Amino acid sequence: MLKFLKYAAICAGAFGAGSVGAQDLTEFRLGFPTRIDDPAGEAATRMAEVVEELSGGQMKLKLFPESQLGGEVEMLTQIRSGGLDLAILGSGVTSNIEPGLHVLDMPFIWKSHEAFWNVVNGEVGQDLLTRLEDRGIQGLAYGTWGTRGLLNAGWELNEPEELRGKKVRVAQSELYVKTIEAFGGNPVPIAWHEVYTALQQKAVDTIETSYWAFESAKLYEVADNLALTDHIIVSTIFMMNKPVFDDLTPEQQDIIVQAARAGGQEMYELINEANDAAIQTIEQAGLKITRPDKTEFQESVLPV
Repeated sequence: MLKFLKYAAICAGAFGAGSVGAQDLTEFRLGFPTRIDDPAGEAATRMAEVVEELSGGQMKLKLFPESQLGGEVEMLTQIRSGGLDLAILGSGVTSNIEPGLHVLDMPFIWKSHEAFWNVVNGEVGQDLLTRLEDRGIQGLAYGTWGTRGLLNAGWELNEPEELRGKKVRVAQSELYVKTIEAFGGNPVPIAWHEVYTALQQKAVDTIETSYWAFESAKLYEVADNLALTDHIIVSTIFMMNKPVFDDLTPEQQDIIVQAARAGGQEMYELINEANDAAIQTIEQAGLKITRPDKTEFQESVLPV
């Protein structure tokens, strides 16, 4: 009923073409897979603040963290079908419907975080967002979950050869599967909200993700070693159901885009500090930190 009223308000012109209306409230649901106090949660909070501020309180976002509305694959499906208004999802999962996004997550492709951020916010990044429109999605902006490594239970990683025979949790993305295969591991795609149990019950030997996420999910409780491979800088996509976006006035659309960009910038500015703090926390928890020579890892993924 709430969704019907929201769409009815939009279609009936509850907001003027030149200004946000003073009488009616439009609320959108925003889902993401991590905690509210994680970088994505901070970004979502910032986005919600900007939406409310720029709309004079007449547009609001209701936040759903920690995969409350389903895992990333499920939320991506809901965004396309209209079951969810907004989401912050990894480019790896989103590339399942737009393969061009794979280029952003290619292993060892970025020389720095700054280079990555300049490209995704430039012509290349905008072109990739535009491609999502044919998939029923309005790409709004980019964020980042930062650099990724490998957290291992019961063993220590120093070179790719040591991954052979190991079951490695990866995001539900073909690129991540191929990257781990190139390293020599056996990739096991698992949704984020299932990783703790998978590692604890030894369904996998290793988790592949961003450093802050290891700490956030308390995976160090069921692991022994963290290998700082830095093999991928992962981007996130701020996205909206395209029919819902198209039903907004131009002013409302601009508010949503501005807010998404503000959220993405917040994420980018937080992520390196969050990753550094997470590595320190994991080391203080008693795990051994290894810093493998990246040369062999880089050479192994050339076929990818």
